[in-house]
Amino acid sequence: MQGDDKLEAYKEIAVQMNMTPDSVTALNQKDFEQKLQNYANSMDSAKNVIEQGGK
Repeated sequence: MQGDDKLEAYKEIAVQMNMTPDSVTALNQKDFEQKLQNYANSMDSAKNVIEQGGK
């Protein structure tokens, strides 16, 4: 996705994360995208630890 479609998708994600959709704008879209990536990476790390029995 690109442009307005991507921005609208991020606004929908923001709502699912209990944020206001207006908190994601074209100006901060890249920052929001980086925060989502960091969140996804941390969830992947947590999943790996859990699957390995906490090791």
